[in-house]
Amino acid sequence: MRAALEAHGVRTVCPDLPGHGALGSVREGVDLDGALEVVERAVAEATVDGRPPVLAGYSMGGRIALHYALSAAASIRGLILESASAGMEGREERAARRAWDAEWAAVLRGDGIAGFVDRWEALPLFEGLRRLPEAERNALRQRRLAADPEGLASALEGLGTGVLPSVREALSGLDVPTLIIVGQADEKYVRTARDLVALLPRARSVVVPRSGHVVHLEAPERWVDEVSGFVATEGS
Repeated sequence: MRAALEAHGVRTVCPDLPGHGALGSVREGVDLDGALEVVERAVAEATVDGRPPVLAGYSMGGRIALHYALSAAASIRGLILESASAGMEGREERAARRAWDAEWAAVLRGDGIAGFVDRWEALPLFEGLRRLPEAERNALRQRRLAADPEGLASALEGLGTGVLPSVREALSGLDVPTLIIVGQADEKYVRTARDLVALLPRARSVVVPRSGHVVHLEAPERWVDEVSGFVATEGS
């Protein structure tokens, strides 16, 4: 996606979150503070001639981007959230999610990355990805198989939805242009997008047809158009 965005004139800085990618072997700082430090460095790198960047995040990355925006709104000129939420509020709901994440962390540590990926790819949440061309599915699977299982387990335990605090009540104070992207088939996040638009002062949402949770892979051309258009206009 970086090449497609840069073809539209969008310069990108794409950091790995703690427990992911190049930071997969990190064993300390796989928590909100550690993630915010990564985002802070990326925002500083993306700031050119004093002009703040647009910050974007998908799913877990979207939640972290929202936390960062609330803590340092002046350092960004826009926010893009794809299939992301403000977090869970109910105590029981949060506890259930922590237990769910703990089960997946146990799969990573017990079955290894291959066993985890087999089960992860079968989740209904990712049904739309199963319609991708075989070459794209295989490439995605290889990227997943290259992940560090302990790093991912630590990220589930330290950055999961049941762990990060909800920021819902703080959203009315976030005066930053915000674009929320969700897939039409992802009904839960379509509802979440409506909720976020109602709470954020300068937000709008885009519901992308024929896509689910992973819009940037399921409808890449539309995703690039929306993101590049936002960066060029509302995020300026």
